[in-house]
Amino acid sequence: MGSRCGLADVWRRPDTGGAKVICFDVRTESVSCIYLLPGDVAKPGSYVDDIRIHGSNAYLTDAGNGGIIVLDLKNGSARRLLGHSSTVALAGRPIVVDGETVLAPDGSPLRVNSDPLELSPDGTWLYYGTLEGPWSRIETRFLDDPALSPGELASRVEPWADLAPIGGAVMDGGGRLYFTDLAECALTGR
Repeated sequence: MGSRCGLADVWRRPDTGGAKVICFDVRTESVSCIYLLPGDVAKPGSYVDDIRIHGSNAYLTDAGNGGIIVLDLKNGSARRLLGHSSTVALAGRPIVVDGETVLAPDGSPLRVNSDPLELSPDGTWLYYGTLEGPWSRIETRFLDDPALSPGELASRVEPWADLAPIGGAVMDGGGRLYFTDLAECALTGR
């Protein structure tokens, strides 16, 4: 099964119980491939959440530790990127639902690191943010370049939009972002 995605060796590795990406073939209703994320990419405390795919790369968010993961769908390698201010939740930006601040188990306001993300229709830009906002963007060509240092990559990040906490997002073919505004219980667009 793993050979259909060129990853026979990844498919056969023992499951360590860590984070993984599982591909389903909707025609056969079966698993076609599994990508295991190594412990230095999906670290203890990671919460790998959203995924978008462009070409041979998948882009994932880590809402637990804050960062973007780039998964090469051809060879199964994964890199953890952008563990900096654009992926880490800011204090003082509460998540409000039904007029109430959402709290963590310890009673403090819940902070969710990089969570929502979206790709431009042509795959040129990756838009992402913390659940609380704001959102940033970076060209995917920079994320795809393993030769860039963390500092060089961080310098390519641009502020994009100061959105309220959202529950989900999707971008249409014209580049318009639709998202659920948690505080207003509304679907809106930008």
